[in-house]
Amino acid sequence: MHKPGVFVVGPWLLALLLLGLTSPTLAASAPASAAELHELLQTFRRLKEPPEHDEEPHFERLGLEDPYTVIVRAALEHPEPGHVIAKLRERYALNAAAARALLLGQLVTIPPDDPWATLTPEQVRRALESYLTAAHEAPGSLVVLTAILTLPQSYLVPKQEFEARFLEALDAAPAPVETAIQLSRMGGDLHGWHVPLAALAVSRQPEVLPRALEALGLGEHGRTATLFYFAAFQALRAHQDGDFPAATAERLLRNLLKQQQPSLAVELARQLPATAREALLAGRWTVQDSHYISTVGGDRIEVEPPGDLRPGLAAALLLGGDTQAAADWFAHAAPVPSNLREQGKDCSPEVHHALLSFLLKPEPGADPFSLLVADARCGRVLEYPWNLMLAQVFQSRYQEEARDHLSLAVESERRKPDVMPLQAHLTFLDGARATFEAADKERLARLESALAALPKQTGDSMPAAEADPVAPRIRELLAAPSASAFTEHPLAEAPKTKPSPRWSPIKSGLQPPAGFHAVRAERSGKRVLLLALSQRLDPVGEVSGGGYWLLESQDGGRTWSSLLYTGLRQYRPYELAKKSSLPMLDGDTLRLEASVRELEEKSITFPPLKLTTKREKKNLFLQARLSELQRDSDADGLPDLVEERFLTDPKAADTDADGLSDGEDPLPQVPAVDRGSEGPEARLLAAFLAMLNEGEHVQKGLEVGLPDEDSPQDVLRLPKGTTPESRYDVTFLEMKRGGLRGVRLTSRTLVFTSEEIAKAEERFGRFFGLDVSLLLNAKGDQALITWNARWRGGRYLARIQNGQWVFESLSSWIT
Repeated sequence: MHKPGVFVVGPWLLALLLLGLTSPTLAASAPASAAELHELLQTFRRLKEPPEHDEEPHFERLGLEDPYTVIVRAALEHPEPGHVIAKLRERYALNAAAARALLLGQLVTIPPDDPWATLTPEQVRRALESYLTAAHEAPGSLVVLTAILTLPQSYLVPKQEFEARFLEALDAAPAPVETAIQLSRMGGDLHGWHVPLAALAVSRQPEVLPRALEALGLGEHGRTATLFYFAAFQALRAHQDGDFPAATAERLLRNLLKQQQPSLAVELARQLPATAREALLAGRWTVQDSHYISTVGGDRIEVEPPGDLRPGLAAALLLGGDTQAAADWFAHAAPVPSNLREQGKDCSPEVHHALLSFLLKPEPGADPFSLLVADARCGRVLEYPWNLMLAQVFQSRYQEEARDHLSLAVESERRKPDVMPLQAHLTFLDGARATFEAADKERLARLESALAALPKQTGDSMPAAEADPVAPRIRELLAAPSASAFTEHPLAEAPKTKPSPRWSPIKSGLQPPAGFHAVRAERSGKRVLLLALSQRLDPVGEVSGGGYWLLESQDGGRTWSSLLYTGLRQYRPYELAKKSSLPMLDGDTLRLEASVRELEEKSITFPPLKLTTKREKKNLFLQARLSELQRDSDADGLPDLVEERFLTDPKAADTDADGLSDGEDPLPQVPAVDRGSEGPEARLLAAFLAMLNEGEHVQKGLEVGLPDEDSPQDVLRLPKGTTPESRYDVTFLEMKRGGLRGVRLTSRTLVFTSEEIAKAEERFGRFFGLDVSLLLNAKGDQALITWNARWRGGRYLARIQNGQWVFESLSSWIT
C-alpha cells in the first residue's frame, strides 16, 4: 500500500526542461511559523498509535529513509518543532531552514490525523514552495529533490509550473548533471521518468554517457529507454569510443524488436562484432529480464531468463528480403513449448514459430489453415512485423482474416501520437528520434499498402443462395405501428378497491423456470402470478435484465402453466416496481406499478459500467387486459406480442410460406427446401448452432442494468440462478437468410440482415444478436468458427469425426 493520492511522475516529466523555462510568478507563501508547526505536530499527542503510512520505496532505492518516517518517529517521542527539526538535520545533514521547510512540506501533504486526505491545489503549491526553499537551503539534497518528485497529487499543479519548480531545484545543486544521474538510479516502477533524467545529464555533458548507462541499468523496455540506448549507440559510434558494451547492445537489440523496429534491429545486428553475433546466434545471453514487484512488506526484484531473440531477428531479416540469413537465425532458435497459454505465459512465440516454419520450410500447396488455428488458439494481438507477415500468408485463401489483422494493425498505428511528448527537446535524442519516426512512417505505409492491395470486401461471410422472398414482409413489419397492449396512468388514479379474489405478495420461495429472474410475485390460494425478467426475446447481455414476462402457476409455484411476454423491456422506458400496494391482477385487468427510467443508449459501453438515463418519471402504473397479452390473431401458437418481437407476421400463420406454421418453424423467416440442397457451410452452421443451444454458454452471475436508485454506485444484480441468454431458446442470427436455405435446426433461429437489425433496434432498443463467420480448410474437414455477440464472443475449431462435426473451444472473451 502506498501513500494515497501519490502521483508518480510519468515520462513527460522533463519535456520542457531544456527550454529554459522560467518559474511562473507565484504569490510568495509565508514560511511556517513555530506556532503553525507546533499545532500540526500536536496531532501526534492525540493519536493512540502511529498514523498508517507505507514508506515511499523511491527513497529506499537511493539509500535514504523516508522523511515522513523520521518525522513520525521524532514526533511520537516529543511533538515539538525543535525536536523534529533536529532529527531531520541529523538524518539528512540539513541546516535548520532546510529541515524546517522539508517538515512543513511533509505535514501539509500527509496530515498525521488524516493521511488519506484529499489535497487541494493550494496545499500542493505550498508544499512545492516549501521544498523549493529547502532545495535552495540545501543545494543538491537528494531527499529534498525526491520529495518533489514524489509529491502527492502533483497533477493538481499545472505541468509546466511543476516542471519549472523542479528544474529550479535541480539547478540549485552544485553539480546538476551528477545529481540527475544519481536521481536516475531511483529506477524501478517510476514508469521510466528516470530515463529522461539520464538523457538530460548526457545532453548537458556527453562525457557522462558511460555512467548514465550504468545508472539506467539494463531493465528498461519502453520506447523512452530504447531511444536512449539507440542515441548512446550512435554517440559511441560517432566518437569512435570502441565497441558498444555487449550487454547494452543485446538490450538495445531486444528493445528494437519489442518496439516494432525490425529494420533498425537488423542494422544493429549487422554492425555488431562477429564474436557478439556468434554469441547471440548460439543463445549466450548477457542480460536478464528483471522488474520490481510491489508487496505489502516492501518491494522485491524478480529476475527471469530473457526470451529468445533469434525468431524476432529471423522475422526482421525475412521482412527485409534476406531469406537465407533468416533461415540461419531460425535454425538456431530454441524449441517453443506448445502449452504456453495453459502455463499462463505469453503464447505469441508459438504463433511466431509456426509462421516462420510455414515461410522458411514451405511445403508445396500448403494450406495456412494451421496458422489460423494457432493464431486463434493463442488469442493474442500480434505486433509488427508478425501481423504483416501473417496477413500476407492468409491473403491467398483467407482474405477476410488477412483484412482483420491488417485493419487492426493500421488502426493501432494511427492512434499512436505523432511525436514523443517527453523528449521533444532533449537534443541528445534528436537523431534517434528522427530515425524512429522515419521507421514508424515506413511501418504504417507498409501496413496501409498491404491492406489496400486486398480485394474489396464482399460483405456477408455466408452467401445468399437466391433472392430473399421474406425481406419485403420484414420491412413492412418493421414499419408497422407498435402492438403495445399497455396504457400509462398516474399512480394516484389507481383503483382503491380490493380486487376479488384477493392477492397477497410472496417474498421468497418461488423457483422460476430456467432463464427467468423474479421481480415480484403474488398469490391467491394456489394460483400464483410471477412478474419476471428474461432475455429470451431481448438479448441485451449486461445492459439490463431483458423483457418483462408474466408467469402463472395453478399449483402454488411448483409448475408454470402460462408464460406471457408483456412486450415491455426494462429501461425502455419503464422499470416495473419490485414492491407495490397495487395488486397486479383485478379480473382480466393487469396493473403494474412502474417508473420511467429510460436508458440513454448512447451511454452503453462494454462493460456497461456507467449507464445513464435520458428521462425519468415516478408514480405511474401500466394497465392492460390479459386477453391482449394472450391474443394470437393467426392461431399459430405465438401471441401477437411475441410475433412482433420475432418479426414474423401476426396475421399470417406461415410467414415464409414453406408449409410450417410460425409456431413450429425453427427458421420462420427462411423458406424450407428439400434436404441435400444446402452447402457444407450451411451444414456446419447447423451443427454449430445446435451445439451452442445446448446451453454451455449461459453466463453465471452477470451484473446488469442501470444503477439502482437505492444504491446509485452499484449496478442491479442478478444474484441467483442464471442470466438468460438468447441462444438458450431463441437465437437472433445476423446474416443473409440465403445462407441457411436447407438447414435443419432443432431450436428456433431468427435470421436478420445487418440492415434489418439496425431498424429493429430503433423499434425495440439495442439488442445483441449472434454474428457467425466460418472458414473451412482446403479439404473441407476442418473449420475455424468465429462468433460474436458484441459484448462477448469466441472462436472454435471444428473437425469432422466419424461423419459428424465436433467442436473445440479455442478462445473466448467477455467484456
